[in-house]
Amino acid sequence: SHSKLSVVRGKDMWRITNARAECNFFHEYKHQPEIIHALAQVNLLLKRLMPGEQKDENLFEILTHAFYFLESKKETEGLIGEEIKAFERILVIRILRELGYMADSKTLSVFFSSAWNKELIVSMIEVKKNALQEINNAIRETQL
Repeated sequence: SHSKLSVVRGKDMWRITNARAECNFFHEYKHQPEIIHALAQVNLLLKRLMPGEQKDENLFEILTHAFYFLESKKETEGLIGEEIKAFERILVIRILRELGYMADSKTLSVFFSSAWNKELIVSMIEVKKNALQEINNAIRETQL
């Protein structure tokens, strides 16, 4: 979900003082389990790479742009099958890059910050093998 929250730090934990739902991605994609699975995998990776409480506005922007790209595609042609997996790989590459776990790569540099569009998804499908290898190497090097 994407929500706007107002929070205050209590003695032992954060407390929510105000909340407003912006978008519930689970509800939006309940009939598309492949997308729910991709978003869950990204969430698990984030939990693994970012334990505790950290503020990262750049990472938040990366995630927001990705999720709203998904939302914009839902009303038109949508993403299916291998396109969803390509979307997930691009998002993981951007997360790993932002957190400093992925080095420069000629093959993958276009995926670091290009605007989300269908052509970017198609490009990822074309370099799938290399992308998976780079992602797996980066995750392995985190030693988490």
